[in-house]
Amino acid sequence: MHRLPAPIRVFHDGLTAFSDHFAFYPNPRYDRKRYSYGIALLSLSGPRESVRAIQSALFMGSKVHALLPDDRLVEVEFKGYRDGHGGDRYGRTFSHVKGTALHQLIVSMDTLAGRVAFGRDVQAFNASLEQKLAEHLPFPTHPLWVNWWIKTLHDLEYLVPLTVGARFHAALFHVDRIHKDSEHLFALLKAALKRGQIPTPTPDYADKEAA
Repeated sequence: MHRLPAPIRVFHDGLTAFSDHFAFYPNPRYDRKRYSYGIALLSLSGPRESVRAIQSALFMGSKVHALLPDDRLVEVEFKGYRDGHGGDRYGRTFSHVKGTALHQLIVSMDTLAGRVAFGRDVQAFNASLEQKLAEHLPFPTHPLWVNWWIKTLHDLEYLVPLTVGARFHAALFHVDRIHKDSEHLFALLKAALKRGQIPTPTPDYADKEAA
Protein backbone atom coordinates (compact mmCIF):
# COMPACT_ATOMS: atom_id res chain seq x y z
CA MET A 1 0.00 0.00 0.00
CA HIS A 2 1.60 3.24 -1.17
CA ARG A 3 1.40 6.12 1.30
CA LEU A 4 1.56 9.86 0.83
CA PRO A 5 2.34 12.22 3.72
CA ALA A 6 -0.68 13.93 5.29
CA PRO A 7 -2.39 16.27 5.88
CA ILE A 8 -2.51 17.69 2.37
CA ARG A 9 -3.51 21.19 1.33
CA VAL A 10 -6.04 21.08 -1.52
CA PHE A 11 -6.62 24.24 -3.54
CA HIS A 12 -8.42 25.55 -6.61
CA ASP A 13 -8.67 29.11 -7.97
CA GLY A 14 -6.98 30.54 -4.87
CA LEU A 15 -9.31 28.75 -2.41
CA THR A 16 -7.86 26.24 0.06
CA ALA A 17 -9.09 23.29 2.12
CA PHE A 18 -7.29 20.48 3.97
CA SER A 19 -7.49 16.68 4.00
CA ASP A 20 -6.30 14.31 6.73
CA HIS A 21 -7.79 11.16 5.19
CA PHE A 22 -7.83 10.22 1.52
CA ALA A 23 -7.60 7.22 -0.81
CA PHE A 24 -6.52 7.56 -4.43
CA TYR A 25 -6.49 5.04 -7.26
CA PRO A 26 -2.95 3.93 -8.15
CA ASN A 27 -1.57 5.60 -11.24
CA PRO A 28 -0.42 2.95 -13.77
CA ARG A 29 1.48 5.65 -15.70
CA TYR A 30 3.43 6.98 -12.75
CA ASP A 31 5.63 9.93 -13.66
CA ARG A 32 8.03 11.32 -11.08
CA LYS A 33 7.72 14.77 -12.60
CA ARG A 34 3.95 14.74 -12.44
CA TYR A 35 1.95 13.08 -9.71
CA SER A 36 -1.67 12.52 -10.78
CA TYR A 37 -4.33 10.46 -9.04
CA GLY A 38 -8.00 9.61 -9.31
CA ILE A 39 -10.15 10.04 -6.20
CA ALA A 40 -11.70 7.06 -4.43
CA LEU A 41 -12.24 8.97 -1.18
CA LEU A 42 -11.32 12.49 -0.12
CA SER A 43 -12.14 14.04 3.26
CA LEU A 44 -12.09 17.84 2.96
CA SER A 45 -12.32 20.44 5.74
CA GLY A 46 -12.15 24.23 5.63
CA PRO A 47 -14.19 27.38 5.00
CA ARG A 48 -17.53 26.60 3.36
CA GLU A 49 -16.74 28.68 0.27
CA SER A 50 -13.44 26.86 -0.31
CA VAL A 51 -14.74 23.33 0.23
CA ARG A 52 -17.77 23.87 -2.00
CA ALA A 53 -15.65 25.44 -4.76
CA ILE A 54 -13.27 22.45 -4.74
CA GLN A 55 -16.17 20.00 -4.72
CA SER A 56 -17.82 21.79 -7.67
CA ALA A 57 -14.57 21.79 -9.64
CA LEU A 58 -14.13 18.06 -9.10
CA PHE A 59 -17.68 17.21 -10.08
CA MET A 60 -17.38 19.38 -13.18
CA GLY A 61 -14.45 17.22 -14.27
CA SER A 62 -11.64 19.62 -13.41
CA LYS A 63 -8.34 18.72 -11.80
CA VAL A 64 -7.46 20.33 -8.50
CA HIS A 65 -4.02 20.54 -6.94
CA ALA A 66 -2.79 19.34 -3.58
CA LEU A 67 0.41 20.26 -1.78
CA LEU A 68 1.96 17.50 0.34
CA PRO A 69 3.86 18.23 3.58
CA ASP A 70 7.12 17.40 1.77
CA ASP A 71 6.35 20.17 -0.79
CA ARG A 72 5.41 17.80 -3.62
CA LEU A 73 2.57 19.02 -5.81
CA VAL A 74 -0.02 16.48 -7.03
CA GLU A 75 -3.13 16.61 -9.21
CA VAL A 76 -6.33 14.88 -8.11
CA GLU A 77 -9.57 14.37 -10.04
CA PHE A 78 -12.47 12.03 -10.64
CA LYS A 79 -11.35 9.87 -13.55
CA GLY A 80 -11.92 6.44 -15.03
CA TYR A 81 -10.59 3.42 -13.21
CA ARG A 82 -12.10 0.04 -13.98
CA ASP A 83 -9.83 -2.86 -14.91
CA GLY A 84 -7.45 -0.55 -16.76
CA HIS A 85 -9.92 1.30 -18.95
CA GLY A 86 -11.84 4.53 -18.58
CA GLY A 87 -15.36 5.53 -17.63
CA ASP A 88 -16.99 8.17 -15.51
CA ARG A 89 -16.57 7.42 -11.81
CA TYR A 90 -18.42 10.38 -10.31
CA GLY A 91 -19.72 9.83 -6.80
CA ARG A 92 -21.28 12.06 -4.19
CA THR A 93 -20.55 13.96 -0.98
CA PHE A 94 -21.56 13.69 2.66
CA SER A 95 -21.47 17.03 4.49
CA HIS A 96 -21.23 18.36 8.04
CA VAL A 97 -21.46 22.11 8.74
CA LYS A 98 -20.16 23.75 11.91
CA GLY A 99 -20.30 27.53 11.99
CA THR A 100 -18.44 28.89 8.98
CA ALA A 101 -16.53 25.63 8.53
CA LEU A 102 -17.58 22.71 6.33
CA HIS A 103 -16.46 19.09 6.26
CA GLN A 104 -17.23 16.99 3.21
CA LEU A 105 -16.51 13.36 2.50
CA ILE A 106 -16.23 13.11 -1.29
CA VAL A 107 -16.42 9.56 -2.66
CA SER A 108 -16.31 7.81 -6.02
CA MET A 109 -19.00 5.46 -7.31
CA ASP A 110 -16.75 2.52 -6.36
CA THR A 111 -16.81 3.64 -2.73
CA LEU A 112 -20.51 4.47 -2.83
CA ALA A 113 -21.27 0.99 -4.21
CA GLY A 114 -19.25 -0.72 -1.46
CA ARG A 115 -16.32 -1.82 -3.61
CA VAL A 116 -13.75 0.00 -1.44
CA ALA A 117 -12.74 -1.30 1.98
CA PHE A 118 -11.24 1.37 4.23
CA GLY A 119 -10.47 2.21 7.85
CA ARG A 120 -8.64 4.71 10.00
CA ASP A 121 -6.63 1.95 11.69
CA VAL A 122 -5.62 -1.64 10.93
CA GLN A 123 -8.40 -3.16 13.03
CA ALA A 124 -11.14 -1.14 11.31
CA PHE A 125 -9.62 -1.85 7.88
CA ASN A 126 -9.45 -5.60 8.52
CA ALA A 127 -13.07 -5.59 9.67
CA SER A 128 -14.03 -3.73 6.47
CA LEU A 129 -12.09 -6.22 4.34
CA GLU A 130 -13.89 -9.15 5.99
CA GLN A 131 -17.26 -7.49 5.45
CA LYS A 132 -16.54 -6.79 1.77
CA LEU A 133 -15.36 -10.36 1.23
CA ALA A 134 -18.69 -11.66 2.53
CA GLU A 135 -20.55 -9.19 0.29
CA HIS A 136 -18.65 -9.72 -2.95
CA LEU A 137 -17.55 -13.34 -3.09
CA PRO A 138 -20.21 -15.16 -5.18
CA PHE A 139 -20.32 -18.18 -2.85
CA PRO A 140 -20.32 -18.76 0.93
CA THR A 141 -17.04 -18.30 2.76
CA HIS A 142 -15.86 -18.65 6.37
CA PRO A 143 -13.99 -16.40 8.86
CA LEU A 144 -11.16 -18.98 9.01
CA TRP A 145 -10.43 -18.31 5.35
CA VAL A 146 -10.33 -14.51 5.42
CA ASN A 147 -6.52 -14.12 5.37
CA TRP A 148 -6.16 -16.71 2.61
CA TRP A 149 -8.82 -14.97 0.51
CA ILE A 150 -7.21 -11.56 0.95
CA LYS A 151 -3.80 -12.89 -0.14
CA THR A 152 -5.31 -14.82 -3.06
CA LEU A 153 -7.34 -11.87 -4.37
CA HIS A 154 -4.35 -9.57 -3.92
CA ASP A 155 -2.06 -11.96 -5.83
CA LEU A 156 -4.62 -12.13 -8.67
CA GLU A 157 -4.95 -8.30 -8.60
CA TYR A 158 -8.67 -8.59 -7.87
CA LEU A 159 -7.99 -6.68 -4.64
CA VAL A 160 -5.92 -3.54 -5.27
CA PRO A 161 -4.33 -1.47 -2.47
CA LEU A 162 -5.03 2.24 -2.91
CA THR A 163 -2.70 5.18 -2.37
CA VAL A 164 -3.55 6.59 1.04
CA GLY A 165 -2.52 9.16 3.59
CA ALA A 166 -0.75 8.40 6.87
CA ARG A 167 -2.91 6.53 9.39
CA PHE A 168 -5.42 5.44 6.71
CA HIS A 169 -5.98 2.16 4.88
CA ALA A 170 -7.99 1.38 1.73
CA ALA A 171 -8.27 -1.23 -1.03
CA LEU A 172 -10.49 -1.68 -4.09
CA PHE A 173 -12.35 -4.92 -4.92
CA HIS A 174 -12.65 -5.61 -8.66
CA VAL A 175 -16.11 -7.07 -8.17
CA ASP A 176 -16.89 -7.66 -11.86
CA ARG A 177 -13.71 -9.70 -12.33
CA ILE A 178 -14.37 -11.67 -9.14
CA HIS A 179 -17.82 -12.68 -10.38
CA LYS A 180 -16.59 -13.37 -13.91
CA ASP A 181 -13.89 -15.73 -12.59
CA SER A 182 -15.99 -17.30 -9.82
CA GLU A 183 -15.46 -20.86 -11.11
CA HIS A 184 -11.69 -20.41 -11.07
CA LEU A 185 -11.82 -18.93 -7.55
CA PHE A 186 -13.99 -21.79 -6.32
CA ALA A 187 -11.49 -24.29 -7.79
CA LEU A 188 -8.66 -22.52 -5.92
CA LEU A 189 -10.66 -22.77 -2.70
CA LYS A 190 -11.28 -26.51 -3.14
CA ALA A 191 -7.60 -27.09 -3.93
CA ALA A 192 -6.51 -25.15 -0.82
CA LEU A 193 -8.88 -27.19 1.35
CA LYS A 194 -7.64 -30.46 -0.18
CA ARG A 195 -4.00 -29.54 0.44
CA GLY A 196 -4.75 -28.46 4.01
CA GLN A 197 -3.61 -24.93 3.18
CA ILE A 198 -6.73 -23.65 4.94
CA PRO A 199 -8.74 -25.50 7.63
CA THR A 200 -12.03 -27.26 7.01
CA PRO A 201 -14.59 -25.77 9.44
CA THR A 202 -15.91 -28.27 11.98
CA PRO A 203 -19.51 -27.99 13.25
CA ASP A 204 -19.88 -27.28 16.99
CA TYR A 205 -21.62 -30.58 17.56
CA ALA A 206 -18.62 -32.47 16.13
CA ASP A 207 -16.35 -30.82 18.69
CA LYS A 208 -18.69 -31.89 21.47
CA GLU A 209 -18.82 -35.46 20.19
CA ALA A 210 -15.02 -35.58 20.02
CA ALA A 211 -14.81 -34.40 23.63
